Amino acid sequence: MTSICVSYPPRPEEVPALKIPILDCLFAFVGLVPSFGLLVICAAAIRLDSRGQIFYCQKRVGQNGRPFEIIKLRTMVGTAGENGPKLTESQDSRITRAAQWLVKKKLDEIPQLITVS
Repeated sequence: MTSICVSYPPRPEEVPALKIPILDCLFAFVGLVPSFGLLVICAAAIRLDSRGQIFYCQKRVGQNGRPFEIIKLRTMVGTAGENGPKLTESQDSRITRAAQWLVKKKLDEIPQLITVS
């Protein structure tokens, strides 16, 4: 009689604690290197389209209340937050022309690969 050995992926509690962050950083680096040229093109489009910073940074609260910072390509005019926070609408005048394309293709999320830790 032949026996079959089936191997299942390890459960999260079985993976050494150091291995997960190392893999996260490795995959982020692998994703960031080829997308660097695209990131430069997107940044240039934002700079040519409107005044203000290229990147948008914001502190958020993650798992177990741990704070972290996100970095995204800026998709709104520089004065968008002057009147306080507001939900984005479909025809929002605060969204720049370049950003309409960036958001549609989800390219404004590329810089988040930098914050992987």
